[in-house]
Amino acid sequence: MEKEKSRKLLVFGLMGVLAISLVAAAGYYALVTVNLDIQQPIEVEGNLEQSKSCNAGQVCLGSAVRISNDANSIKTVTVTNDNTDEEIEVGYVGKLTLVNKDLDDWEQHPEIATADIYYTVLGDSFTWRYKSKSGFDSEDYTLIYYKDNDANADDTERLVTLGSGDDSITTKLPQSNDWNEGADANYCGLANGYDDYNHCKGAKLWLIPDAAIDGNNVDWSYASQFMFETDLVWSSNSDTRLRIPANSYVEFYPQFNVSDYAAGGESSIAITVA
Repeated sequence: MEKEKSRKLLVFGLMGVLAISLVAAAGYYALVTVNLDIQQPIEVEGNLEQSKSCNAGQVCLGSAVRISNDANSIKTVTVTNDNTDEEIEVGYVGKLTLVNKDLDDWEQHPEIATADIYYTVLGDSFTWRYKSKSGFDSEDYTLIYYKDNDANADDTERLVTLGSGDDSITTKLPQSNDWNEGADANYCGLANGYDDYNHCKGAKLWLIPDAAIDGNNVDWSYASQFMFETDLVWSSNSDTRLRIPANSYVEFYPQFNVSDYAAGGESSIAITVA
């Protein structure tokens, strides 16, 4: 037994000497060269040098900026600005058109009723406002977020009331338990038989009559009066961090809320996407 142990020790000892000899002779065992072809999935497009005239007391919008993500997974970017003027509040909003739809084939009928809304893309709370509207009494409508999720048994679990435009709610859209964010959701190219949206995944926003909301339930007998989405939306509940969906994009308009007491003259604001 002692002889066997000695033999094993001897073998390992010899291998160690051999390895040291090889290193001393060549300096290394092998040289591996790797040429990396780096692909940047994030691209920022739009008018990146904008000029805008805005009166004191107004809310003014810049031109649309699009952040695209070519990766197969959600990416998070940071959006910041260097504004130090307390008389100017800078925000980032998206635009969505809502229309009346035929409940049998879901064909859009904007000639019956339509509404354009601007909603928060970046911010610690979700807010929204009308830009234009026609064909319905907006004072009698409420904006809702509706989660298409078979795991959510009823409207109580699917419906999030976003208010009449003066209210706000702290949430990101879509929420993590929304089927429309998951791998199986696809609203592009008529994949579901009805819709061909710019965003294949995201949150559905609807305007529905106040009378159709009973607590946190929807009265579907009013469905012919609903204003349905024409695209899906993405928004953040952070002032700076924005999720960009896989193989898709988020588009926002810089928004400038100028105080009534702002001094005249030029202000230069740089917005950084990193």
